[in-house]
Amino acid sequence: MTASDFDREWEKLAREVVSGMKEWRIQHPRATWKELEEALDQRLNRMRARLLEDMALASEAARLQEEGARARCPQCGEPLASRGKRKRRLQTNGGEEIVLERRYGVCPTCQAGIFPLDEELQLLPGGLTPNLAEELTHLGAWMPFEQAREMLRRMRGVAVSEATVRRQTERNGAAYVSVQEAEVERIEHEQPEAPIGPEKQVLSVDGAMAPLVGGAWAEVKTLVAGVLGEPVIDGAEQHVHARELSYFSRLLEAEAFTRLALTEIQRRGGREGRESDCGHGWGRVGAGVHRLSSSGCGADFGLSARGGVCGEDRGGDLGRRDGGERGLAGAAPPAPQARRARSSAGRCAGAGCRTSGPA
Repeated sequence: MTASDFDREWEKLAREVVSGMKEWRIQHPRATWKELEEALDQRLNRMRARLLEDMALASEAARLQEEGARARCPQCGEPLASRGKRKRRLQTNGGEEIVLERRYGVCPTCQAGIFPLDEELQLLPGGLTPNLAEELTHLGAWMPFEQAREMLRRMRGVAVSEATVRRQTERNGAAYVSVQEAEVERIEHEQPEAPIGPEKQVLSVDGAMAPLVGGAWAEVKTLVAGVLGEPVIDGAEQHVHARELSYFSRLLEAEAFTRLALTEIQRRGGREGRESDCGHGWGRVGAGVHRLSSSGCGADFGLSARGGVCGEDRGGDLGRRDGGERGLAGAAPPAPQARRARSSAGRCAGAGCRTSGPA
């Protein structure tokens, strides 16, 4: 499509939204706010899908072109030979369908076949747009699959099956595990400097038994990292609260868990100051995991701005958080972590996911 084509088609879509809402409002003079929003969203979602479709198909990659020349094989660089057009259907907000008719290219040398447009747009497997696929994965990681399916329907107007939620969540969880494992190997090989973390951090290692498919139970280990605030006086007691919490959970033995949790410690700036007088923070994580495995007792410790351990490992509460919740150490992992492990060892939490934000 040319610029004039965009102007003509998109202006027509916008007029249809406005005129459609005018007519609908006249027919529904006493509509509630909820009804007003639903009527408008329905029309906006329809226009949004058409805009996305037009913009995607405007790429040269849809025609097997790159800057006016034939697209090339990403493996060997040979020009791709066209093998015709194929249609792909994607759902977006409101359950609206986007149809992408794009060319399929095959390399005559290495016989690799790709859809250049799909590669350019970074489309994911399945029938959802990337943003919806990401949202569905988050939902599937935090709640049972059936509830995640229902929440996506209520929030985005998109209907999927429970099996789709399961496949999407487990596939993306496995991909994230691969990313984490590659990052650990990079850190071990390159020994990069970690970013400077906050003035005071806390790391807590604990575990919870979680039911797996088939009736078996296994321990999901969780590392919680957070920023320590200033002490708060509550009556005769002093409490220290943690904020900006993030979690790393895996269904692994102690040695493997300690190694792979390095990615989260590195991200939070917890590996700085390895020569600190307070001690080696990362070594304490490993010790805490081994103690958890042998005695069932978790460990927590603070980190200074340079990453050294300031304070002793303790198996009890780190203090109480707002609302009477338990402190980081000695507490069970966040409920979503335990729920996620319910499906299988390969699910997102059981295999490894990080979630930033308050618990």
